[in-house]
Order: sequence, then structure tokens, then C-alpha cells
Amino acid sequence: MPHRILRVTALGAVLAVAWYPAASTRRHGNEGHIRRGCIIRETARERLSLVDGRRVYIEPVVLAANSRGDLLLAGQRNLLERRAGGPSAGRASGDSLLGAIVPRSGPVRLVPSPIPSRLLNGVGAVARPDGTWAVVFGETGPYSGPSRPDTVARLWFGVFDGAAWTELEHLPAPPEALIRAAGASALIAYGDTLAWALRTTTPQHPDDVIVYERRGGAWTYEIVPTVVSAYSALAHSDSMGLLLFHVGPDLSLPSDRNSLFLWARHPGWGKIRKVVSSSVEEVFNPQVRRSGAGHTLNWIAEIRESGGTRREAHAMVGRLETGRAQVISLDSAMPFAGSLQPVELRRGLRLWVLEHSSHNGGREVRVVRDSSAVSVPMYRAPSPFATGFVAAATGSSDLVVTGADYDPVRQSVASMLIRYRVEC
Repeated sequence: MPHRILRVTALGAVLAVAWYPAASTRRHGNEGHIRRGCIIRETARERLSLVDGRRVYIEPVVLAANSRGDLLLAGQRNLLERRAGGPSAGRASGDSLLGAIVPRSGPVRLVPSPIPSRLLNGVGAVARPDGTWAVVFGETGPYSGPSRPDTVARLWFGVFDGAAWTELEHLPAPPEALIRAAGASALIAYGDTLAWALRTTTPQHPDDVIVYERRGGAWTYEIVPTVVSAYSALAHSDSMGLLLFHVGPDLSLPSDRNSLFLWARHPGWGKIRKVVSSSVEEVFNPQVRRSGAGHTLNWIAEIRESGGTRREAHAMVGRLETGRAQVISLDSAMPFAGSLQPVELRRGLRLWVLEHSSHNGGREVRVVRDSSAVSVPMYRAPSPFATGFVAAATGSSDLVVTGADYDPVRQSVASMLIRYRVEC
């Protein structure tokens, strides 16, 4: 296989506490840095728990804020502390947990899974204008052992209103298709349309990308013949329609691996150009965000040097469709499988929350912004998270970051949620 998928499991989150034993016991404080008139302050920190005191861990895959500032945190490997039988954490009773709603105020509410959560693989969500969330997820077939299959037997779509599922339906699929959850795009919304991209294999199209769209209450799909793909990211352009960024090898070159390509549907699908060549850097986990300031393309770059391999966080800002864009180096020392989370607090204020490998071997949470296509550091502090995290803006000045935290006293893993205030 010419490409690699980087994944972090909940089991990895539990084991990671052995690597960072002091992370959850550090005293936290306001270690923000003032840059260009902006201050970032930590305002609250808590482990997620229910009203009865049981702690909750949700794998940090999706964090989506609605218009009220309520958050949907969703993943496929989730844990709920047992009500009885000791303090150790166990799987949710009935194998039925997909995520949690973290309201701006009030108690945390669990999101039940419509299928056994053991079969969940590939979760995406986006907030809708009415305050509900559109959610997509895959369902694997039955399996034995701890490792779930990457291929999914069915794909689902639902709407969660904060208390219950109000819609649930299956997505169509090509005959004889093998659809893979790893490397799927985020679920995106534009106008009244939803779009989602995943890797697929059919007898006619080996290891390509299937792009789903929901318009007028119905799902359709198209197969984009990318030949080989590891990751996908979607965006919508007013000038060129739907854009697909995908990672894979350039088969015209003998040693090309994880290059980044741009395809567009204008009106039919076609390759526009190679955005990043793996002869310069290998690309992992591309993401596209549309904001008031335009699209940003973000990825983790693996750079091979004479002394070894290192990982950087990169972003491209500008007209992605035409290539009139600039690349920003956000961080030059990311840990393996480190997190890179782009957010926008208000129009024009783009931030990236990322992990940095510090000189002493630990991890830091850093926040940077761009100014005239230059990365500007704003905040840094020791990371309390055992592995990766997700981030979201909940208002024009509020930022939330959440990931796994290990409590050595209770010997349990819970989701740690940290709130920040950004003042500019």
C-alpha cells in the first residue's frame, strides 16, 4: 500500500497515560502569550460527568457547536464509568453510546447510538441552522476481537435535536462496493446540501473516492476515479462547485507516496492539479474549512531529513481553486499523530489549535493565528491530554478544546474539556 492512515484509538488513550504520567496532575494556569493585542485566557476546566457523578469519555473525533453554543462531542470508542462495582471505567451499558451534548449551561446529556457502538466506525457531524445536528456514521459487520474492521456494511444519516434522534436513514451504496471509514472527509454543509466523502473499492473502480450529497431530502453518490486515495477533504466553491482534496501517490512517478491532489466537479469530476508533492513532504490528515475569510486547507506534513523524520503543521490560505494561495508553516515540531484543529471565532479571525513537541519530550497545546500569511503564536501551555484533541468556537470570543484525561486516583479515563476566552 503506497500510503498510510494514522489513527488513534481509545485503547491508545488509556495506554498513553504511561507516556505522559504528569499531564493530568499539573496545576493549570493562564500561560497565554500576548501577541498583536490579543490575549487568550483559560476560563474553565472540567472532566465530563453526568449529574449522578459518573464520568464520561468520548473519543475526540467530532466537536460541533450549534448557534446556541451547545456542543456535540462524538466518536466511536466511548467509555462510561460504571454506576456500581468499583471506580474502574467500562463500556457504556448496553453498548449504546455515540457521544454527548455539552450545553453552554446545564448538565451533560448522552447521545445514544442507534446501532451497537461496537459497530460504529467513521462518525461525522455538522450543526444545522435550527440548532440540531446532522450526523453520519458507518456500521461495520459483526466481528470478533478488539480491532474493528475498516470496511463498513452500511452508512447511516440522522438528525439529533439535543435530546433524541428525529431522523434516521440508510445511505445508498454501489453494488459490490467496499466502503472504508478511515481517511473519510468531514461532513460539510453548503446551502441546503450536505456532502461526505469516503474511500471505496468496486469492481470497476479500485480504491477511489465516493462522494455523497444530500439535497432535497435525498442522498445521491458519485465515484471519483482518483485511482488510489488515503485521505479525503471536501469544500464548496462558488466558482467551481464541489472540491475534493485527496491524498495518494502520483502513479506517473516511481517513488511518489502521499501527495495532495485537487479535483473539482465543474460540471463533471476532473483533476485540477497536484497541490503538494511528496517529493517535498508527505501529507496526512488534510482538512478544509470555509469561513468568513475564505477557505483554508490544513494538513500535517511529514518531512524526511538526513537526521530523521519530523512533522510540521501547514495551512494554505487564499484561492485554493486557482492556486493563488500561500502556505503557512504553523508549527515545525508536532508529535506523532498530533492534533491540528482550525477554528474561526469571528469573520477574519482564524486560529489553529495544535500540539507541539517540547524539548523535554512533553506536549504543549498551542494556539496560532495568521497575519499576512505569517504564523503568529498566541498561546501555549502544557497539554493535559493523553492523546489528541478536538476544538471548536462557541462564540465570537470563546474557544473549547477537549480530549482524553486519565485520573490516577479513580483509575479512569474521562473527557477533559477546557474553555478559553480570546480577547483582541
